[in-house]
Amino acid sequence: MSEKKKKADEKKEVEEQMEMMAQRNANLTQTAQNLADQLNKNMVLISQYEGTIGAMTTRLQEKDNIIRQLQMQLQQLQGGE
Repeated sequence: MSEKKKKADEKKEVEEQMEMMAQRNANLTQTAQNLADQLNKNMVLISQYEGTIGAMTTRLQEKDNIIRQLQMQLQQLQGGE
């Protein structure tokens, strides 16, 4: 094999490898973007869930307070008999 042919083959092989790496890079970039998008969506959902949990916690505390008040009223009524 002549030296020119050998160098041409090596050049072609390097070019093919560069194309493959460029494609892999594009694929990885797209994957990273997809993951970033999904993370952003998840962060929004988590924020919404935290708000819901906060509201439910407040309501549960209010319910507990009402139950305590009713228990006290019941004790007063029973003690008054």
